[in-house]
Amino acid sequence: MPFIVAETDSDAAFTLGLVHAHLRLGQMAMYRRIAAGRIAEMGGPLATDIDHGVRLLDFSRAVPEVLATMPEESRVWLDRFVDGVNHYQARAEPLPHEYAVLGLEREPWTAEDVLTFGRLTGTDVSWLVWFNLLKLRDRPDWPEIWARLVNDGAGRADPALAGEANALTRMLADLGRSGSNSLAIAPARTATGSAILANDPHLGIFLPNLWLIAGIKSPSHHAVGLMIPGLPFIALGRNPHVAWGGTNMRAASSDLVDLAGLPEDAFTERREVIRTRWWPEREVVIRESPYGPVVSDVPLLAAGDGGPLALEPAQRLARVRRVVHPFRAELVPQDRPDRAGELDLVVDDDNLGTINFPSTAAWANWAVVTESIQLDAGSHRITLDAPGSAGAPNIEYLMFTADDGILVARSVV
Repeated sequence: MPFIVAETDSDAAFTLGLVHAHLRLGQMAMYRRIAAGRIAEMGGPLATDIDHGVRLLDFSRAVPEVLATMPEESRVWLDRFVDGVNHYQARAEPLPHEYAVLGLEREPWTAEDVLTFGRLTGTDVSWLVWFNLLKLRDRPDWPEIWARLVNDGAGRADPALAGEANALTRMLADLGRSGSNSLAIAPARTATGSAILANDPHLGIFLPNLWLIAGIKSPSHHAVGLMIPGLPFIALGRNPHVAWGGTNMRAASSDLVDLAGLPEDAFTERREVIRTRWWPEREVVIRESPYGPVVSDVPLLAAGDGGPLALEPAQRLARVRRVVHPFRAELVPQDRPDRAGELDLVVDDDNLGTINFPSTAAWANWAVVTESIQLDAGSHRITLDAPGSAGAPNIEYLMFTADDGILVARSVV
């Protein structure tokens, strides 16, 4: 376990940056790109929608204000930590294997990078609950669903999110397993006569571990405990006088605001480019409201080259789903696909591909209700019959799948 002894606080912070980089530079490089919505640069086109979601949440949005109001001693500590990371990274030979496997290059760290990642680690875990409930808000029995969740204090609402959105949910959920304990025991109740703080922040098993154990002793600091690689503070630990810890809880730390009544000029938008490994880059639109990012926005297909399908609220395209990227397509809804209607599909033969139908447990309760329809390059019109009519089961999703075709599926639960 590294224990840093320094004559100045500045030297302690610099050495701490060296230690973090020496032990976890590859892990830190991944975390940095995840927080910035640059996962596709490492993982390829399957991560582009995850990047879109991360950039929509925009963890870096408040960073300039945080830096501007940061006390001078904290800013010096942060800057010196960054100096230590960069000093090690510039001289590391060879670089950690993650750089070669994920196609990473040396990029100097900044204070903004550290704070952006810090905001990712502070993600409100109640978002995971809200995201799962979003699609249920238009159901007639929504008041009963909400009342049951609130009154019972528990329960489950299974999502029907796009595959990429489920991947984002799983990624965030891995940072906080269900349940977490924190106990503070008074000296009068212990055999030693000293207080005990017992923390059990339930986390998954990772390699490398999420935590890094380190100690620091300098003129202003004397502490030991658990740190997250890339963040220059002890999250769970103790000094000669006190101990501190943390635990997960479902607190009301965020609000979701219904923006339906806002005029168009209340929104601003910006465009960002998602660079993708092994694939062309993609431009996405991020909308902001006076209350924050518009989290219900999804990349619908529009005129032009097209893009992937995900969910849209308010029942307009809430049941259309594209789960893979075998080709680019343009999907123009003539009506809602869960009712009678037609869809125009344009297939680009330069981007055809073959993929496998998802095999994860989440698909165990789905059944294919039509044969795969073969599609050649060109324009196609697909007719969707009303649910319940002869030969037309209750359609839940259109899915692009193997053999460059489509199939229709429904939930059998």
